[in-house]
This record gives sequence, structure tokens and C-alpha cells, in this order.
Amino acid sequence: MSCCLAHHYKQLHHYLRSSPWIVAILSPWIYYKTVPHRQDAAVIILTMGKVGSITIAQSLRNAGASCIAQIHQLSGALRFYPHRKPDHVKLNRIIVFMRWTYYPWITHRPRVRIITTVREPISRLISLYLFTYYQRFGVKIEEVSLQVLLDNFPRIFEQDYEHPLVPSYFLSSQIEALTDIDVYQQPSPAVSGSIAIEHGRFSLLLLKLEISDEKKAAALSTWMNRPIRITQMNTAAENGYGNIYEEFKRRVSIPYRYAEAIYRSSYMHNFYTPEERTKFWQRWKPQLDKSIPLPDWVENQLQKYHPPID
Repeated sequence: MSCCLAHHYKQLHHYLRSSPWIVAILSPWIYYKTVPHRQDAAVIILTMGKVGSITIAQSLRNAGASCIAQIHQLSGALRFYPHRKPDHVKLNRIIVFMRWTYYPWITHRPRVRIITTVREPISRLISLYLFTYYQRFGVKIEEVSLQVLLDNFPRIFEQDYEHPLVPSYFLSSQIEALTDIDVYQQPSPAVSGSIAIEHGRFSLLLLKLEISDEKKAAALSTWMNRPIRITQMNTAAENGYGNIYEEFKRRVSIPYRYAEAIYRSSYMHNFYTPEERTKFWQRWKPQLDKSIPLPDWVENQLQKYHPPID
């Protein structure tokens, strides 16, 4: 589908360049129906899985924001996303007009807002595993025993898993690839829990999941210049497995190597205070297991994107 769309786009692009009178006729429709306007700038919520992105998207929609695309990954070309979900269609539209340089009189090339969220990696890993268990194994977690859930947990590190398990890989391959913003070169949001970064036509808001809803609402309200109220969505309790989630967290064994690599790297040091890192480590330390091996691809990714800080 994406190749076909790209082909048609190139044909249309060539035709419009050779027929400027058509552009003049179509420009009012293009401007008002397709291009995000200044007063309602496009928002791309581009996050890792299970970091509260659905909550943020719904909260923005409740506040009246309309041009929102909520996704977990971009296509390689950053132009046509190979799915047909409504948010992906919106993203296609945003990206195409964001990069359209040949007809500046059609569009003012509006600023594009990007929201991303970070979360303590082990908590995210557990939540991601349980939330997508049916997708991977074809069985609802309510229909299998707790022991089966525990035994299958290491399989979350299989290479074909759709959500990146290495946080800095996501920040590099998705956020930096789209915006050219290296979040590690910006002031640390460890204490404040959020940071707004302006770069070219991009405005990036980075939030820490662990801060309160009040702080999230305040950061979003200031950044969007409209009052935002957080409406929690897609939680474990709401999805009907809250009790399973809590019991699983108490008993699951975490690969020690994974926890060690993440906690010694820039990711935790940049986004979390020393007190927070100590608290998280003490929480998971009894459940860290050195006997659980990591696949080579995970080791390679950790060494590349999460080298230890001296």
C-alpha cells in the first residue's frame, strides 16, 4: 500500500509542478481541508508502547485539539505509514505537507508538535508483556495460569517484537530521526518531569510518566496554550487484569543484565534523579536473575545505545 501511495504521490507532484494553474484553483480546498492551521497545530504523539500515550491523546481531544496522530513508530521514509488506521492517515497528511517545499503560497508550513514519554524500563516491560500477551500467544492472560505467564516472560525479548525494548534506540530511531533533536543534548528533565524543546518547525514536549497527573496537565496546558485535564485511559484496571498485573509484578524474574545495562546508562541518569534510580533499583533488586540470558540482538542494542556511564 505504501509503495503504491508513494508512486501516485510522485505522479501528482510532477503533474502539479508542470501545471501551476491547477494549484491555484485547488489551493483554497487544500489549505482549509488538508493543512493543519496555526490555531490548531498538528500533534504527533510518538511514544514507546505502554507509556500513557492513549491517555495523553484522549486528554488533548477532550480539550478540543483535533489534528492528533497517536503512533508508536514511523515508517522508514517518514512519509507514508503502511497501515490504514485513522491516526496513521493523519500522520501521512501531516508529514507530506510538513515537507512540501515547492508551493510555499499554498501552505505556511506550520509548526508540528511532537509529544513523547519516558517510563522506568522494567515497569514498562512488564506492562507491555501483559498488555500484548494475546497478540503474541493467542490466549488471553485471564485464561492461563500465573506460572505460564511467568514462564513465557523471557520471550518478550524475541527479535521480532514490534515495540523497541531498548529505550535509547527508540529515542534515536524515531524522535531524533523525525525532529533532528538529540534529547540527551538538552537540559535534563529529571527533576521537573517534563521539558519543551523548540527546533526548527518542531516543538517537542517530553514527559516522564511517573510525574503526577497535575504536573502532566500543567506541562501540556502551557505547551498547547489551552487548558488540559488528564483523563486516564487504557490502564491495567480498565482492561480487566489489574489483579493479575499486581501479582505478576511481585513474582516475575527480570534478566539482571537488562536491568544493569539500562540503569547504568544515560537513559536513567538523564531522566531520573539519583533518589528515583535508587528507589527503583531497590524495588526490583530481589527479582533480578543473573541466570536469564539475553538474545544477542538485545545485547548488541544495549551495547550500542546504552553504554555505561563512567
